[in-house]
Amino acid sequence: MKRLITLLAAFVFVGQVWAYDFKSGDLYYNITSDSTVEITYKTIDSDYLGLTNVIIPETVFNNGVTYSVTSIGKEAFSFCGFTSVTIPEGVTQIGIEAFSNCHNLQSINIPASVTYIDAFAFQSCYSLKSIVIPPGITTIYPETFAACESLTSVTIPNSVTTIGPTAFTCCISLTSITIPEGVTSIGTAAFYRCRKLKNVSIPKSVTSVGEDAFLGCKFKYKE
Repeated sequence: MKRLITLLAAFVFVGQVWAYDFKSGDLYYNITSDSTVEITYKTIDSDYLGLTNVIIPETVFNNGVTYSVTSIGKEAFSFCGFTSVTIPEGVTQIGIEAFSNCHNLQSINIPASVTYIDAFAFQSCYSLKSIVIPPGITTIYPETFAACESLTSVTIPNSVTTIGPTAFTCCISLTSITIPEGVTSIGTAAFYRCRKLKNVSIPKSVTSVGEDAFLGCKFKYKE
């Protein structure tokens, strides 16, 4: 019985550490269907050491099969040290914490094919200066861009209806934001402590503004 428990513990440990199905080039992948894969990491403490510029391919070939790269998985690049990322058309999802704490990341182009960006995806990307949210996104989830301290330019598309709680909290370099017609809800502390934020355009479509949404900003929201 003791040996069985030991073996089971070892199996669980390996299952937690080794997160990928195969490697191609510098990147690791999980197979998500007969024809698609998602980007992942090698181990739970892997940070793709040595990479400065990441170019994600549209397709990868493994074991006789060509797969389309359609998603960037949970924590795939979390805490990585690279400065730029190229995401190809065909990627539709960016997972939770996918790029969180990528402190050196300065530029990223998110293609129009991306329709879902999960919470915390770019949290604490301190060097990220601008972001264009693609036109298929409907919700900006909690802390998606929180603590992006160098962020000065944000483009929110007309497709967005909800800006979630703490979505842009502590973006301390942001001075202006245009919230497009169609947004109905701005969550609690969405722009909390964006201390340079003074120019905000809020459309009539907004019917709900959460508590402390603009607390600590130069912009003073009045209902």
